Amino acid sequence: MPAIALLGLAVAGPALALGPFNVLERGYNKFRTGANTSENILSPANVKSGSNRFHKQFVMKVDGKIEGSPLYASAVPIAGGTHNVVYVGTMHNTVYAFDADNGTQLLARSLGTPITGFDLGVLKPVTIHSEFGIVSTPVIDPATGTLYVVRWGYENGISGP
Repeated sequence: MPAIALLGLAVAGPALALGPFNVLERGYNKFRTGANTSENILSPANVKSGSNRFHKQFVMKVDGKIEGSPLYASAVPIAGGTHNVVYVGTMHNTVYAFDADNGTQLLARSLGTPITGFDLGVLKPVTIHSEFGIVSTPVIDPATGTLYVVRWGYENGISGP
């Protein structure tokens, strides 16, 4: 049968020496408020489209749909340097780390084959997805430098049961 697995990936070693603002789980905090109460840069004046200061900077390509929220960690030692990093998980069961300042891919890790075909029809009889992999938002533990992710997949890697 398809299985859910909780996996931990080391994202930067034993601990992260993070900068002042980070999104390490869905909704900014453990209460899932979705509010960044320390925001002091964005304002209606500098966000409005006429000011041309708040717009798409680049595109980061991934191998599947993104259902969970992206995460952000500042000043992460990764890929031979220190970067502000955006982490995303895809329905294709891949976790990506991108440089948040320029969009460069720093890391991509496959976590196995996602649920597809007949098994997906059994698991989710009504779905808009062609594959089911990482659906939820991962969580980063800054004390251990670990990104925890739940993925749908197969225990033997290719098919169920």
